[in-house]
Amino acid sequence: MGRPLLIIITGLTVIFGIIQLGVWQRFSMLSEENAKSAETYDLRHHARSGLDEGIRRISHESSAEFPFELITDGVTTSVSLSEGSGNELEPHQTRINAVSNGYGDKVYEAHAIVQRPEPVPQSRGAIGMYSENNHMNIRGNVKISGNDKSGSGSNLPGITGASDKDDALSMSGQSYTIEGEPENYMKDDDINPDELNEFYERYMETGQRYTDESSSFGTPDDPSVMIMEGENKFSGGTGTMGGVMVVPPGSKLELGGSFEFEGLIVNLGELQIRGNVEIRGGVMFGEDSEGDFDDAESDEMTGTSRIYYDSDVIGNLKKRVDVSRPNEPKQVVALYE
Repeated sequence: MGRPLLIIITGLTVIFGIIQLGVWQRFSMLSEENAKSAETYDLRHHARSGLDEGIRRISHESSAEFPFELITDGVTTSVSLSEGSGNELEPHQTRINAVSNGYGDKVYEAHAIVQRPEPVPQSRGAIGMYSENNHMNIRGNVKISGNDKSGSGSNLPGITGASDKDDALSMSGQSYTIEGEPENYMKDDDINPDELNEFYERYMETGQRYTDESSSFGTPDDPSVMIMEGENKFSGGTGTMGGVMVVPPGSKLELGGSFEFEGLIVNLGELQIRGNVEIRGGVMFGEDSEGDFDDAESDEMTGTSRIYYDSDVIGNLKKRVDVSRPNEPKQVVALYE
């Protein structure tokens, strides 16, 4: 019995040894996996911290410098920006990229898409009439076109309004032209003055007031939001202006002569367009704008005026005009790793 028992004990010892070796190997593997997971988690934490710092800088610093690096606990995080372009991002959106390097050659990437507030309302035509009380008088050689002037975007109606065409427009003479797709005038039951008012309120907070002493104007390359309070008149000679011109309730803006403008006019007061005026971008009339344009001395479009929808101009406004309120955080719309 002694020899067989010895053989059995020896065999069990070998088996237990093999089992124990397997257990220790498993513990070792788990330890390595845990270490790798901990390193990945740490790199992810650094990358997320880089995104947070990037968002803070572009939200609260007027001239934040990118790219920049953060070095903490032996981990280097590089933070860069990708501005809105093409189909990937809207013009008012920015992608923040954070890449963390550490633990030898390990790399972890995280990205966030943030956006500032939309700077302009959605274009509905070369002219948008948001209220049922809007009425516009058109005389002379006037052209209003919703066909995209740039040729790179979709065509829109010439005029979109909240009321029937006969209630919205009075036209005289034979030389005026209203064109667009799907039609020259389109009634839109969903058009809402509140949609425009939200932008107007933001413009009044963030725009610059125009005065007789103003020495600079917005340009196509550097568009700005200009608040035209009181009575103002432009008859050309200032070069091509650009940006968003806002006419508050009770104010009046008269455009004439050889005046050129690339941008958007938001009228909640009184707008007169006479003479050789060309606007590329669009015009929008809010509910507080002058409602009866039949009087020849009131709001009208006469002479050789041209108003074109231009998607490139609108795209430029979306890219360059910032109507963020002071210290307003950028909105995060996507986060991916």
